[in-house]
This record gives sequence, structure tokens and C-alpha cells, in this order.
Amino acid sequence: MKKEIKKFQLMMFVVLSIFISNVTFGQNASNNSTKQVTIIKPLSVNTEDAKNRLEWSSVNEVHNSYYTLERSNDAINFEILKTIPSTGSTFMQTNYKEYDESPFNGITYYRLKITDDNEKINYSAIVSVENYSGSFKVTSFPNPVSDNLNLTFYSPTEGSANICIYNFAGQMVSNTVQIYSEGNTFLKTDLSELTPGIYTLLVTSNDFKSYRSLTKIIKN
Repeated sequence: MKKEIKKFQLMMFVVLSIFISNVTFGQNASNNSTKQVTIIKPLSVNTEDAKNRLEWSSVNEVHNSYYTLERSNDAINFEILKTIPSTGSTFMQTNYKEYDESPFNGITYYRLKITDDNEKINYSAIVSVENYSGSFKVTSFPNPVSDNLNLTFYSPTEGSANICIYNFAGQMVSNTVQIYSEGNTFLKTDLSELTPGIYTLLVTSNDFKSYRSLTKIIKN
């Protein structure tokens, strides 16, 4: 009888030990997942002379490994601009500031890639800014557009530009050549035949070879 009681007590001890072990492990896992949370203040970009200044802030970086700034000229295909190690701070806010010394001519798109200690990746929202060289500039409106897309050119000399429209699949659906004058020129591109959807407007200059402008257009 005594042997059976001792055997029962031993079994209860083993079961209780396993239970306590599981509870403790669950608590530790919960605490670790809480520490892995990283709060990011939105990535922002502004021009500063001929370069672009990128800034963001974060807290609770204890399990964050590093940041990767990526850039693109079409908001689709991104390249690495630079990699920045995380400070590893816990409660203090960390402010980051980096520069793109040679942005694209026209619109440059940026995003922030966030990598933790386990190589888990998250991305920020995409931000963009416009840079122009040679004082040549093109703007378009309205957006969204129903029929005619208005284009405003500013150029120190007269010349010509290629106006290309691409659909969401990357297929060219329109390609025209527009002549602009010295100073301001106001032109129109007829989009009435296009079906509603999202398009990309690509403007290149035959006189300012480095100029390239990409704009997302919504067709109603």
C-alpha cells in the first residue's frame, strides 16, 4: 500500500513539474514576442540642395537587427541605397537621418526595409520626391483623369518629348511626340479611349537626355 502511495506521489510530481515548465515557457515566449515589436514613425523624404534627406524614428528596437533604405525610379523595381544597423534601444526613441547623394532625375521612390534578429522582414509605405536637372520640368494634371491629361512643360530651350502611357501589365498603350517651346508650354494627351484603371505616364526629353519622369495615373 505504501509503495503504491509513493508511486502515485511520484507520478503527480512529474506531471506537476511538466505543467509548471510549460507555463513558464509560455510566459517567456509571450514576453519575447512583446519585445520584438518595433514601432516606426513614418519614413519621410525631402530635397536638400541637389540631394534627398530621408528620416524616420523608432522605439523598442531590442530585437531589430538593421534597416535597408531602397530606392526606385518606377515604384516597382527597387535597389539598395544603404544599410543602417539598428541601435538596439528598448524604450528610448531613436531618430535616423540618411541622404541620397545622387537621386534619379525626375521622381525617386523610397521605402524602408526592416529586418529583425530572425531575418523577418517588414516594409514601410513608399514615399517619393521630385528632382530635376537642367531646369527642365514636366507636371501633369488632373489625376484621376477622365479624358484629357494636361501636361505643363518648362524648358530653357525648345525641343521635343516622348509621352508614353503603360497599362498595369507594363504594356505600352500610347506613344506620342510632343513639341515644347522655350519657357512654359501647355499640352494635352487624349486618354478617352483607355479603359478605366491604373496607368504609368513616362515622359522623356529628346534634348535633356538625363530627364525621365514616371507618374502613376488613375483613369476614370
